[in-house]
Amino acid sequence: MDTSAMRSRCGAPRHAAPRSAPAFAATSISGTVRPPQPRCPGATAAPPRALVAAPPPPVADGAASRRLRPLRAASDSASAAAGGATLEGAAGEQPLWTPDQLYAQGAARLRALMDALPELTEPEPEAGGSGGGSGDGGVPVLAALLDSTPALVEAEPAVVRGALESLGAALGVSLVRAARLVARVPAVWERPPEEAAAKVRLASLRRCPAPPCLCKAARRPAAVSASTGVPVPSLLRLLGRSLGLVAVPTELLAAALEGLADDLGVAPEHVAEMLATQPTILCAQDSLVEAWAARLELPPDAVRALLSAQPGLLELTPTTVKARLESLAALFGVPLPLAAQLVLKHAALGAVPPNATITRAKNVSMALGISMQGAAGIIAKEPAFLAVLARCSGELRGTPVPDDVGEVGAAYEFYTMDWLQRQLREMAPGRVTSFASLDR
Repeated sequence: MDTSAMRSRCGAPRHAAPRSAPAFAATSISGTVRPPQPRCPGATAAPPRALVAAPPPPVADGAASRRLRPLRAASDSASAAAGGATLEGAAGEQPLWTPDQLYAQGAARLRALMDALPELTEPEPEAGGSGGGSGDGGVPVLAALLDSTPALVEAEPAVVRGALESLGAALGVSLVRAARLVARVPAVWERPPEEAAAKVRLASLRRCPAPPCLCKAARRPAAVSASTGVPVPSLLRLLGRSLGLVAVPTELLAAALEGLADDLGVAPEHVAEMLATQPTILCAQDSLVEAWAARLELPPDAVRALLSAQPGLLELTPTTVKARLESLAALFGVPLPLAAQLVLKHAALGAVPPNATITRAKNVSMALGISMQGAAGIIAKEPAFLAVLARCSGELRGTPVPDDVGEVGAAYEFYTMDWLQRQLREMAPGRVTSFASLDR
């Protein structure tokens, strides 16, 4: 069959390419409207009319635009209800209000609110000498209120005052405090006063003049001081560093202070001063000595003596203190228990970091011209050498200091090594450390 005849019978194919639509003219997206041509041959076409007669009035900044938006909306709705023009004006018309008139109207609304709420333009009585504002960094309460809730400019000032008074009465606070609450939590304004007050009490958002926690805290230091003998100023410093202790009952806090003082063998006032710098010690005071004794491999009495001599060690963990003991044992060439005995005899060795001790020992060995083992022995006998001879021997040349210190160091070295040998024999009697000790 001829294809041309088939096409004439069936028509165009279903999936044939559509007709190409004419391209949009450039004038169709321009800013003018071309009216239709007149049908009468003698008539002339009207000139094109612009869609927008004038640009919108400029806005000073984003904050001003946000505050004035409800005012503009309220004025537009009122004008539309009365059948008049809006602020922006209809299409092709000039705006009804100029920016100056708009800001003048906003200023009039603000003056009306200030006249109706004079309390919000003055500082709070309990602000305490801040001078020109409330507690919000010198900003008046009314300014903070309008900044958080701009929709208040739509309502009448008398209605705003009545709503704030109702909220304050439901919460049992003043109008100023109710306004401060609305400024902090704008969602409170969207609920009826009774419902908002119930939710505020539930969420504890109300600013009480004297919270119950502070009322209890004012009595607790006196009770703890009477029970433990710790001065009230020391307890106040402790509570100031760790506010969570305010919630601890008086009897439990007093028992904890006394128990920790007994464990360390110090007075309770010293424990309070110590807790002021490290409040977390009180959380583990029940097993403090036992944990340290197990980690350091020392008897509990030795741990109590060590912590009593150097309370600053409590700011460290037992693992850190053990690492220091191991470093000292490696420096002195003695076992860990003997290094612990050295720290018990000279608690300052445990308070100095191991790297500082090793550095000072090197300085002592260089200044005295002795071995590192000899310098370690001198430090073990007299830890005050950690603070002396911190300079190299080159700075001491030409002075009598090396000779004097050398004689003292030699004496200390003899007695120190003798003391170390005796201690080592007492701890391990079957061990012979040198051939010289066989004759003893």
